[in-house]
Formats: sequence, C-alpha cells, structure tokens
Amino acid sequence: MLLNQLVEINEKGSIASSVNFGMLDDLEKNLPLCESFIFNYDSTKPELSTVGILDAVRRSYHSPNQPNIHLMIQQYGKGKSHFAIAIANFFKKPFHSQEVQGILSQVEKATSAKNQAISEGLKLFKQNQRHQHLVICLSGDKGGDIRKQFLQQLVKNLEEAGIQDSLAQDICSVRIQV
Repeated sequence: MLLNQLVEINEKGSIASSVNFGMLDDLEKNLPLCESFIFNYDSTKPELSTVGILDAVRRSYHSPNQPNIHLMIQQYGKGKSHFAIAIANFFKKPFHSQEVQGILSQVEKATSAKNQAISEGLKLFKQNQRHQHLVICLSGDKGGDIRKQFLQQLVKNLEEAGIQDSLAQDICSVRIQV
C-alpha cells in the first residue's frame, strides 16, 4: 500500500497570520480564511478540539441545559482569531454559502470515517437552519467603551440582515449617541 492511499493532502488548509474580525468584511480574505482553517478533532477529548468546540456551540442552541459560554485560552499566534472567523461565518452565513461549504469541508477532513456523525450533525444543523443567526463580533484590540462597540456592531448587523425599523435599532441609536 502506498502512502498516498492512506493520507490525503489538505490542499486548501493553511496557517494564516494576523487574522482579525475586520477580515470578515473583506471578501477577498474572508472566504479563503473559511476554506483554509485546519480543524482538529480528538474523539477522546472533543472539548479540546476545534471541531468539538464548534459542535458544543451548535449544541448550545438546542437546549438551555447545554453550556453557552465557551472559553478558549491559547498562546499568541495559535489560531484563535482564525477559528473565531470560521465560527462567525458558520453561524452567520446560510448553508449554501461558499464560506459554510468550505468550513464543512474542513470539518469533514478533520473527522475520521468512524467520527462522521459529528460532521453530519453540523451539516444537518446548517441545512435545517430556518433563520439567520445574528452574529456580533467584538474585538479586544479596539480601545474604548465596550458597550458602545457592542451597540454599534448590533446596529451594523441588523442593517446587514435587512432588519429595519426595529425597536432594537431605535434603542441602540439613542444609546450610542449618549
């Protein structure tokens, strides 16, 4: 048996440096970041793997009994921001988007044939998603009032989602000006 029969090269996978949430709005950078994130999965310790964390966030939408706060601690340059971009796109974009398809493809590569249930669960979650999630990304590298940043991002995301004349926008715009 040859090595290429046992191992597949992840041609899209890459390590990106200096990733930040501003890249979500940059069409030339966002899609490649989604398609290139290299997920990992350990079935014995799924909570320590990126696929396991993505699935844990997915499960937190299904039940109030599931944890809905997930803390990642890693050293500088280990891929936290790249992973955050992937997760934000996964929940924000529709199933048929190139971003979600790229993410699901990378998840599939990370899970072995005997662990396909987790990648299938993520795929079904996106296929059956009836409503778009409102994803608000806040970055700790921006100084200033975090409350104001949150309100600004909320207004921006409501506009992007095509939600107009909502009570939330009225409340936010008044509070941003104060």
